[in-house]
Amino acid sequence: MQPSAAHRRVKAIYIVGPSSTGKTTLCKAFAAQLGLPPAVYITEVARTVMRETGFTRRDVARVEMQKAIMDKQLEQDAAARTVAGGGDGPGIVLSDRSAIDAIVYAALADTADGGTRSLTLIKAPEFQAVLPSRTPETGVPRSRFSAKDASRACFR
Repeated sequence: MQPSAAHRRVKAIYIVGPSSTGKTTLCKAFAAQLGLPPAVYITEVARTVMRETGFTRRDVARVEMQKAIMDKQLEQDAAARTVAGGGDGPGIVLSDRSAIDAIVYAALADTADGGTRSLTLIKAPEFQAVLPSRTPETGVPRSRFSAKDASRACFR
């Protein structure tokens, strides 16, 4: 399912970083400063998934955990974009993580299995559906996110 035109017009701000570094605190401060309603800012997706599924910090290398987090992030992102892109919506979505975070965590664990964890997430139809595939003007590929991109993001 491709994102709607309204979803594509919405600007998104993603605060990324390691666990427990203040992303949510920063996100809440930005939301207050920008006057964003709670429906357009997303926080604590990973903690929510862990609480709902029973995953723990020891499971961070498990692709099942990262897939569950990525799916929930994409679900909440879509819902927030619907509100943000609506008639009176602010046109901005703010989140204390992104779907790419799950891929990065998987990439950090990839050395044990040759890269299949991050590749599994990158190839997931839910993730591929939100990537812009081609520019409308030329039909040229706009982006190609790969496991190598995830690895580069991890080790900068």
